[in-house]
Amino acid sequence: MSTQPRVVIVGGGVAGLSVLSTLTSHFVAKSQTFNITLIEKKNFTESSIFTLRYMVNPQEYHHENSHVLLDELEKTFDKRNGYSVKMISHSQASKLDTEHSKITIQQLDGNSIKGEETIEYDYLILANGCRYKTDYIKANIEKIESVTPQSRLHEFHQFYDKITSKENDHVVIVGGGALGIQLAGELIDVNQWRGKHGLEPFKITLVHSRKLLRDRSNSETAHNYIYNHLVKNGVEVFMGKRAFYKDVSQLVSSGEETNPLIKKEIVLKPNIPNAELTSEQVIELPKASMIFWCGGMIPNTEWLEGSHIARNSQGFIQVNDFYQTVNHPNIFSLGDVTDLPYEKLAGSAVREGITVGTNIVKMSNFIQQIKKVAPQFSSTASMLKNKEKSGKFELSLGSINGLIGKKEIIEVKGQKAADIMTEKGRNRAIGLLRNPEIFIRKFGEFIQSNL
Repeated sequence: MSTQPRVVIVGGGVAGLSVLSTLTSHFVAKSQTFNITLIEKKNFTESSIFTLRYMVNPQEYHHENSHVLLDELEKTFDKRNGYSVKMISHSQASKLDTEHSKITIQQLDGNSIKGEETIEYDYLILANGCRYKTDYIKANIEKIESVTPQSRLHEFHQFYDKITSKENDHVVIVGGGALGIQLAGELIDVNQWRGKHGLEPFKITLVHSRKLLRDRSNSETAHNYIYNHLVKNGVEVFMGKRAFYKDVSQLVSSGEETNPLIKKEIVLKPNIPNAELTSEQVIELPKASMIFWCGGMIPNTEWLEGSHIARNSQGFIQVNDFYQTVNHPNIFSLGDVTDLPYEKLAGSAVREGITVGTNIVKMSNFIQQIKKVAPQFSSTASMLKNKEKSGKFELSLGSINGLIGKKEIIEVKGQKAADIMTEKGRNRAIGLLRNPEIFIRKFGEFIQSNL
């Protein structure tokens, strides 16, 4: 290993930047400095919890705290406390050679690949997240495409034009997890705006295959609160049902799912495996203008084929109690892309990043007592309504017991939606990413307790 260990971080979201902020903190610099390279497909980072807000109000994306350019971040972090930090934007990981500790990345130019580069590492962090099955929830990062703030804003305007189109009279959301619920909340706000301006609201239908909305929280209290709020605001909710196209051949491409000019015929069937259904058990919905499949995430791990990084059947990276990948102790993974069973949230990603960062410090200094992850989410986890924006929801965890605990128990209070989804919350969220000093002020004690 070189005198200054080489750390490569794949992914410039909350998880990756949390690792970076931890490794470059003055707490760590007392014992070890690192040579850090961060690889990101976009040339900016953003606070992803506001993505749905920007979809229904693209003008908010012009706010200076909606995103931060990586060039700006590199100037902030490079040479800080004696570190070397390089951020490579418009690039994607394409191959991993675990035997020789090398990663190959492709430089992107629009929709084409303009070159390749191989980087050696001592520690590798896989934090390049997931994509949703619905086109407009995140940039289509499964495609070869370099994403910029301008192209991102164009996506938001495209969605806004469709959702506010006169032809849009019925939106179907399939999936009652955090994503589907928040999308429903945003669309409720659009309908309220339409009503105030004398426009006809569109119908909103939410379909969920489980017994509880936000079923990962396993909370009937949370389910009842969300269900009642949605119904009160005009959303028709179907529980224990699966949605299917009545005639799949009517769709040529996934892009037509969100085209209000093409009406989609959707049928609902009970979520009963291998059951023989009667015609009375099959519900045919009014034709839908737009349909959003929010029933799951796809991990961005296709590029790991042949790398011997263990993944589960869905492609999520398998990690041990220390966020290390199976059989590769110098390769860590965190955030959305792991197979950890709890809800993947920004607050969790921050603390995971701190844990991974401090574990790398301990390993580089030959300290064996690295921290375990033991996430046990409170049964009181719930969705809380934003008091200022009536349609919005954000997850409140209640408490997380022992998120990075070994024997000790660390309790982290969940934030209310009113603190997160407002402009004040956005400024705080992006401030953590933009300014490492703010990050250290907020999480310094947490970092020290790990070290």
